[in-house]
Amino acid sequence: MASVASPRRARLPLQATLSRTERRSVTAWYLAGALIAFAVPLIGASLLELHHDLYLLVYFTVAGTFLASFVAHTDLDWRGWLRTRMWWSVAVGGAVAVAMVRNVMNEASMAHPSGSFYWFEILWRGLLYGTVDALILFVFPATVAYLLLRDADRRRRLRFAGLTLLLSMGITATYHLGYPQFRGTDLAQPMIGAAIATVPAALTGNPLGAIVVHDAFHVAANVHTYRSATFLPPDLAGYAERGGGTAGLALAALWVVVAGSLIYAERRHLFPTQRAVIR
Repeated sequence: MASVASPRRARLPLQATLSRTERRSVTAWYLAGALIAFAVPLIGASLLELHHDLYLLVYFTVAGTFLASFVAHTDLDWRGWLRTRMWWSVAVGGAVAVAMVRNVMNEASMAHPSGSFYWFEILWRGLLYGTVDALILFVFPATVAYLLLRDADRRRRLRFAGLTLLLSMGITATYHLGYPQFRGTDLAQPMIGAAIATVPAALTGNPLGAIVVHDAFHVAANVHTYRSATFLPPDLAGYAERGGGTAGLALAALWVVVAGSLIYAERRHLFPTQRAVIR
């Protein structure tokens, strides 16, 4: 993203407004995030049909690097904002999570792996997948909305809730359209889920409760509906699962080395130490 020159080095206070140029830069970051969210499942799951755990490694790497770069380029008082009403957000997220888990448990039960691999899936495909999804689909859009509409006025809070919902549903749609099973009426399911997951941010102004919601949802889905195409994409029915077994471990190691090397080589561009307000 283009840099915005600024003589200031102090982080933005919670209610500072952005210039028009800075707003355009924030919008560009959102559009880039939506594009990445679409491209990763399109290439990794739809076209290559990588083994679901190998695909998730790619997804975690790309999404995590993008989000870390966004944080590094945004000179914002992150702690001040995300600690505001944090426990209220977590509490609301917990209440919403109960409803989401009940919805999963009402579905027909599916067989799941056993032994150590099952517990690996709970951590990898449950907690970590749920966290990364929540960050890119809900926390990131809420941050964009916060940057665009920062103000203490009550009407701005309502606008924040509305814009957060709109941006979360937008990136949720582009992300799920990367999977073939959602290119139809089934897209309605994740859209409804996105609306529910934004409730903590809408009620408290803090999006961290969405992580509680989505983690609980993903863990419950791994336990009760392991092969669900709707709850846990990619759809494993008829899926090639390329790169499994020993070959998958080798590919995963290769990916870590190559991706890590590229990130390290571009670290000054990805994670600048001298930050403007928005770059």
